[in-house]
Amino acid sequence: MRVFERGMNMQPNLVQREKFTPLQRHILRQMGVANRFAVIGGPGTGKTVLALEGFNQVLAEEDASRVAFMVYNKALRAFLMRYVNHTEPESVVTTWHSWLPRYVMRTFNIDFETFKQRYQTRDYTYDWDALKRDLSQQTTEKAFYTIFVDEAQDFPEPLLEIIAQATSRLYVFFDENQKFTPDLLEENRAFSMVEQTALLGLLDLDENYYDLIENFRNTQPIERVAKTYEQNYLINNITLRRTTVTKEGPLPVLKALHDKATWVKDLVDELMAHPHTTIGVLIPKVAGHKALLDGYRDLFLADRRLHENNFYVHSREREQSLNASGIFLMTYQVAKGLEFDHVVLPELNHPMFRLDYYQRNAFYVSVTRAKTRLTMLYEPSLADSEVIKIAKRYAQWFEHAEMRGVVR
Repeated sequence: MRVFERGMNMQPNLVQREKFTPLQRHILRQMGVANRFAVIGGPGTGKTVLALEGFNQVLAEEDASRVAFMVYNKALRAFLMRYVNHTEPESVVTTWHSWLPRYVMRTFNIDFETFKQRYQTRDYTYDWDALKRDLSQQTTEKAFYTIFVDEAQDFPEPLLEIIAQATSRLYVFFDENQKFTPDLLEENRAFSMVEQTALLGLLDLDENYYDLIENFRNTQPIERVAKTYEQNYLINNITLRRTTVTKEGPLPVLKALHDKATWVKDLVDELMAHPHTTIGVLIPKVAGHKALLDGYRDLFLADRRLHENNFYVHSREREQSLNASGIFLMTYQVAKGLEFDHVVLPELNHPMFRLDYYQRNAFYVSVTRAKTRLTMLYEPSLADSEVIKIAKRYAQWFEHAEMRGVVR
């Protein structure tokens, strides 16, 4: 059997299944044998790769109408649909935001307007107590045979309860250090091991979980930078998930950005020189981030060398397929679950970008999307943000370009 390269390469580069580690192969064998378990691991440990390979195994054996692969955002869904072995991947890979109303409407034989009137309080927010109560009164027959949930740390807990009740087999993949859904967070509060245990119990998983520690994606310099930012703000003795990284690579670059148009041209030149590469340009989700995205989109599209086959910009209004290579413009949140050969992070001293708990985890996610190269940009005319101050404190871990005030 052949699977795509571990580490979630965004190019369809297939390798033999034997490339999985012994633990990963054991987990794959358990899918279809064990009814429920969780896979926990940090960035690059192969959670999504395992989930997708296991899902393809299930698709080959079960009725596709009774299986589902559930994710949090549309960009990850678009990526996964390229690798699902099904003639209509859009019918089996879904975001939870789409799955929930469809499941409830089918269960109660109601239309969407009735669903909204009964259960929806505002966009993507629901009366969970009413939903759980009404669903629990329905037949005990399971609507699904197998459900895979990726990035489960960002699913509302009541939703996870509903999913657990809807399926016979449930395989959950998550990383507590990457949790940053705003309505699930409180200031100065981390997803602790206590909460992790509670989540496992909530899904009837108890001790049935596997812990992945080998990071196949990031280089040692990139992982060091990512953990530095998280560890500067650890609270209540919460620690980062243990991972091991063996891949070497260049130091991340910290660069003063004087002219955006020139920088955009340089990135497009890089893509033209290496047309099979993936470059993620990731923007913090601050007030006015849509205007930021629009501004960068216009700068990139002014270069006639870019087109829909090598440039992706995320939009809630228009769903676009994810290309195998090119430049990908999106927020940190949308990039979760994806990876890129080169990650570029502009706007790091944007006046609205502050490392509160929400942005801290989001920034950690953005840095760990990088496979080989990481470039962090700041505008020298603006005051230093916390991100830049920390970078100066650990200046020896960066390659610098016109950096001011470095403490060595």
